[in-house]
Amino acid sequence: RAGVKKGDERAWIIYIPKTEELDIEEIKIERQIYSNKDDDARKLAEFIDAKIIPRRPMPIVNGLERIGIEGNFTNLNYSQIEDLFLTHMSLSEL
Repeated sequence: RAGVKKGDERAWIIYIPKTEELDIEEIKIERQIYSNKDDDARKLAEFIDAKIIPRRPMPIVNGLERIGIEGNFTNLNYSQIEDLFLTHMSLSEL
C-alpha cells in the first residue's frame, strides 16, 4: 500500500531514530542525529535521482487512505494527520 507508485511526483523518505521511550507528544530529537545522517541522505538522493527539499512535509488525508488507515478524517488538522502517520510508521516493521 505504501511506497512510490507510477505517476507519483513526490515522496517522503523518513528517518526515525530508535529511542527507549516514545511519547508522540514529547518527542525531541537532537539536531545532531539528523546532521549525522545528512551524508547518507544525499547519497540516497543521488542514487534514486531525487532532490532533497529542506521543508517539512505537509501530511494529507489521501496519504492516510493510501496506507490503509480507515476512518472519518474530515475534521483533522495537520498535526493530527501527522500523528497518525508517525504512529503507523512506528508500529510497522521496516
